Amino acid sequence: MAAVAARSASRRGEGDRVTFELEVVPRGGEVPQLTTLVLHVGPGDDHRPVATIMRPGED
Repeated sequence: MAAVAARSASRRGEGDRVTFELEVVPRGGEVPQLTTLVLHVGPGDDHRPVATIMRPGED
């Protein structure tokens, strides 16, 4: 889902962060929960792209 969100944001010319939603099934196979995550793509220590997936509000 993060890759789909990144491609979509890239086509629209958005910045280096994109918010996306997906359903997460808790352990035990309970009812899926809608979860919001943020994908940030930026340069790593050696200047290659690094993708980080986090919760909204994390840095």
